[in-house]
Order: sequence, then structure tokens, then C-alpha cells
Amino acid sequence: MKLISNLSRGAALAVAGTLLLPAVTFAAPKTDKQSGFCKGLAARAAAAQDQTNNFEAKVKQTWATQDQTQAVQAQSVDSAVASQRAEADTKLETELAKVEAAATTNSQKQAVATYRAAVKKAVADRRAAYDAARQTFRAGVSAATQSQRQSALNKIAAYKASSAEALASASSTCGSAGTTDASIRSNLKAALKENHQDFKAQEKTKPAGQQVKSLAQARKDAFKAADDAFNKAMAAAHDQLKAALTNE
Repeated sequence: MKLISNLSRGAALAVAGTLLLPAVTFAAPKTDKQSGFCKGLAARAAAAQDQTNNFEAKVKQTWATQDQTQAVQAQSVDSAVASQRAEADTKLETELAKVEAAATTNSQKQAVATYRAAVKKAVADRRAAYDAARQTFRAGVSAATQSQRQSALNKIAAYKASSAEALASASSTCGSAGTTDASIRSNLKAALKENHQDFKAQEKTKPAGQQVKSLAQARKDAFKAADDAFNKAMAAAHDQLKAALTNE
């Protein structure tokens, strides 16, 4: 799930970089015509909004591409598993045929038939456990990813709202008695900086990454449990067959 971790980190860094743009946009003009700041405030605010909207669109496109990539990866894993199982089935049938060929009496043949059924069940049970563990992992990753994505969208929306509020406040202050362009610009820059810092503070926690690690461990544990159960079942089948043939 490295893709998720990379996307989370990359998207967060990109958001942080993009959200700094409004502060840069509202830097002090080089001329002494301070009234120009207030006059150009609406246009600059619209440009900053466009930048954030464009970034959000790019993030969503990245997510769509990520989903396609993960779907292809999952399909590749499933195809590989199916191929390995088909090969294993062929080898198993060859081995079982040898055992069946060695049985001559009716009791031996019955013991071998019981053995075949036990082996087949052990194989089927382990495969079912593996499939369930794999499906649980994928569903968990999907849920964690969607939750993280929604959280990212909420953060972007909160940034937009806070920025709009700061801009509206600055705009309403323009032309007020006792205010200057320098003070308005300074207050706006401080508000946008605080907004960005709030965003970065929220971004420090990456719940999806931790969830994916836990899900991967749970899948690993499930695989091991399935292997242990399989080995136990196979050992019991072998012992039962050996005992039946010995008593002949």
C-alpha cells in the first residue's frame, strides 16, 4: 500500500505548497500607491480561489488514477493466485493418483478415498481462509482510503472558507477610517498564515497509513493461522492413512 502512503504524503505537501500561494499573492506592491492593494483585492482573491480549485481537481484526478492502478494490481494478484492454484492442483492429483494406484484391497482403497477427501478439504479450507483475509484487507484499505480522501477534501473546504472569511474581512476594512493598506495587508497575511498553519497541524496525523499497517498485519496473521490449520489437517490425514494401511 505504498501508493496510498505516497499519495497521502505527496498530496499533503502539494496542498501545503498551494495554500501558501494566497499569502504570496498578497505581498506588498512595489509602488507607494497603497490604495492599489484594496483595489486589486477582489481580482487577487479570485485568482487564489482558482488556484485552490485547480489543485483540488488535480488531487481528484490523481485519486482516480490511483484507483485504476490498484484495480490492475489486485487483478494481477488474483490471476497469479489462480495460476498457482491450478498448477498445485495438477501436482496434487498426480500424487493422489500414485497413492490410489498403490491401493489393492477394498479397505486400502477406502482408506485412500478418505485420505483424498481430507486432503481436498484441507486445501479448500486454506484457500477460502486466504481469500477471506485478502478480501478483508482490500475492503479495509478501501474504507481507510476513502476516509482519508474525505478528510483531505474537508481540509481544503475549511481552508477555502477560512480564506474567504479573511478576505471578506480585509475587503470590508478597506476605506474604513483609521486604516491603511499596510495594516490591512499585514492583518490579511497573518490570517492566511494562521490558516495554513492550522492546515499543516491537521495534516501531521495520517490515520490511513496506520490503518493499512494494522490491516496488513491482520492479513498476515490470518494467512499464518490458515497455514497452521492446513498443516495440522494434513498431518492428521497422513497419520490416519498410515494407520489404515499398517493395519491391513
